[in-house]
Amino acid sequence: MAAIFGTFAYIAWRTVQGTLSIGAMIMYYGAFQVGLSSLQQVLGGLAGLYEDNLFLTYFHEFQTLERTVHDPSDPRPVPRPMAAGIAFENVSFSYPDTDRSAIDNVSFAVRPGEVTALVGANGSGKTTLVKLLCRLYDPQQGRITIDGCDLRQFGLVDLRRAMSVIFQDYAQYQLTARQNIWIGNVALDPDDAAIEAAARDSEPPPRSPACVTALRRSSARSSRTARSSASASGRRWLWRAPSYAAPRSSCSTSPRARSTRSPSGASSNTSARWPRARRCS
Repeated sequence: MAAIFGTFAYIAWRTVQGTLSIGAMIMYYGAFQVGLSSLQQVLGGLAGLYEDNLFLTYFHEFQTLERTVHDPSDPRPVPRPMAAGIAFENVSFSYPDTDRSAIDNVSFAVRPGEVTALVGANGSGKTTLVKLLCRLYDPQQGRITIDGCDLRQFGLVDLRRAMSVIFQDYAQYQLTARQNIWIGNVALDPDDAAIEAAARDSEPPPRSPACVTALRRSSARSSRTARSSASASGRRWLWRAPSYAAPRSSCSTSPRARSTRSPSGASSNTSARWPRARRCS
């Protein structure tokens, strides 16, 4: 940097001495500006390459991880429809490389047709319960059952096709609203009428005219609002899974909802109607 300012000072001094004309000084100044801009672009590109290299390193490490959740040798079909429902029986779990228990000796049941809200402070294990239900992990103690059958008796693909989950950090892809919903079930044709039907069946935001218009204009980029609502809620309806989970960061429950507290401190609120069971921000 000192060399650059020194060069500028030298050019200015030569101009004052009359050796260089005003036009030549402006020409040199412009050339330096262009050179500095090109240098900044090169350095920015090198920084981007370094970041991309880090990403690819992490991605390669992820690909080489050994699977800890495996399919059973003789998988059972997932009950459709469920008769007894989902039950957590004395489930305990802690994430790898930590001694802290994410959930400890948790037991509760969700009967078919019920809507259950798990309410607790950040880090109390609400999202962990959903991850265990989807068998992204297996509990260290206890078991999770569907109609009395341990989840580990079901095939992974069949089990996860029976689940539909919206996590807090769901992805919004740089695609149209229709394509964002279609990602929820790529077995369908991208122009299938079920995609627009899924948006209409979603919560109030996707029913807005802006969202429906964005769906019909599949060649155009959807608006951020339409894409956000459609990609999250629409994918859930497109899959038509019998079980649905939506972990959120903060929830409030109505006093009309029935509440039971789990051993880990989270409470389960169950009601026959969604508005009475949960209102989420």
